Formats: sequence, C-alpha cells, structure tokens
Amino acid sequence: SLSDLVAFGVAPAVLTYCWGFSQFADDFGVLVSFLFVACGAARLARFNVTVSFEPRKNFEGMPIPAAALAIISIIYFRPAPVTNEFMTAMVLAYMAIIAGLMVSTVPFFSIKHVKLARGNPRPILFLVALAVALIWYHPRVVLLVGSLGYTLSGVWVVAQQNLLARKTQSPTRSAS
Repeated sequence: SLSDLVAFGVAPAVLTYCWGFSQFADDFGVLVSFLFVACGAARLARFNVTVSFEPRKNFEGMPIPAAALAIISIIYFRPAPVTNEFMTAMVLAYMAIIAGLMVSTVPFFSIKHVKLARGNPRPILFLVALAVALIWYHPRVVLLVGSLGYTLSGVWVVAQQNLLARKTQSPTRSAS
C-alpha cells in the first residue's frame, strides 16, 4: 500500500503541482495536491481493512490507480505547462473532484470478474484489435477519453440510481 500511495498518489500530485499549479496557484495548489494524496491514503486504508468474502463486481470509490490515470492523462494529453489562470482553476477543481471520488462510496466498475470466454469470440477480438489500433495511433486521446469515461461511469451509475429511486418513491397523485 505504501508503494501504491507513492506511485499513484504522491507522484501524480507532485507532477500535477509542477505542471499546473506552481505558477498561478502556489499555496492552493499545494493544498489540493495534498488533498489528493490524503484521499488516496484513505482510499487504500479502506480497501485494506474492508473484508468481503463475496466477490464484488464494483469498487467502492474510485481506485487510486484510476485516479492517478485520470490526473496524469491530462498532462500526457497536453504536456506544455499551464500558462493561464482559467486552466489552473479547471485542473484544481478536477483534481479535487477526483480526490473526493476516491473516498466516496460511488461504485466503479472492476474488470476482475469479467469473463470473455462465453459465446463467439470474434466481436471481442475485433474490439481488442480496434482498441490496440486506436491506442497505437492516438495514445494521448484514447488515454484521456478512456480515463474520463471511467471517471464519469461511476457518477453515471449513481445518477441513474438516484433517478430510479426518485421515480419509485414519488407519490402517485389520485384524482379527487
């Protein structure tokens, strides 16, 4: 867990601070970077103490490797240092949101229990080949879109659950 915290928490936080926060948001950038590391540590601690004897299809909260990927993919997509205050503010907000998602109870998809051996393997092989080709020719875009998609997937599930809960709890109006 300590190596995970350094690799997926401290390294992305320091890299993001040097890339995007040191020029316009020095003190606040340190605070948000520390928040990312602290939330990553809390996420790893929760993962280590949670004992479950039944296999789960979802993670509770965003896993720290996915959070690191969500942050680093922006830097990989646009490696030039941030030179304006608006972009700095956007990265600060995004990093704070990702930190919050790590300690949340939002369900995030886990690939551990996916079984690919069922049925016809041709569509899966086609999708894998397509993914490899896209990664080969457009790695920056694919990494950014993939990490944003994974980040939004957890939020989407919660939004759907809340919408379904509101529909089932809304009182039916009777004509009087």
